[in-house]
Parts: sequence; structure tokens; C-alpha cells
Amino acid sequence: DCRIESNPSLLEIGATAAARAEKEVVLKTLEETRWNKKEAARRLRVSYKGLRNKIEKWGVRKPN
Repeated sequence: DCRIESNPSLLEIGATAAARAEKEVVLKTLEETRWNKKEAARRLRVSYKGLRNKIEKWGVRKPN
């Protein structure tokens, strides 16, 4: 989840910003690869399983 609490620490702010940036880059890469997860994982230099887990965690679905 990417929500910031009312009085977050710098560590929490950094973690939230990193999570948002990661999701943004993953979604952009999926769009660029026409949702080819194997190619997206290769470009992002992460495992296919790790990418799939993040997509599932975020509840992201391929647009129609």
C-alpha cells in the first residue's frame, strides 16, 4: 500500500516513494512489452516469478 500516514518518518516517506516508483516503472514496462511478462521481467532484470508476485500483490490486471 502506498498511503502516507499523518506524521511519517523520512524512512517511511522514502519507502512509499520507492514503492510508487517501482509500480510505475513495472506498469510502463508491461505496456511497452504488450504485457509480455517474461520480456518485462528480462528488461527489469528481475525474476519472472518475482514480477508475477508484484503484479498479483498490486491487483493489477491487463487492460482489454
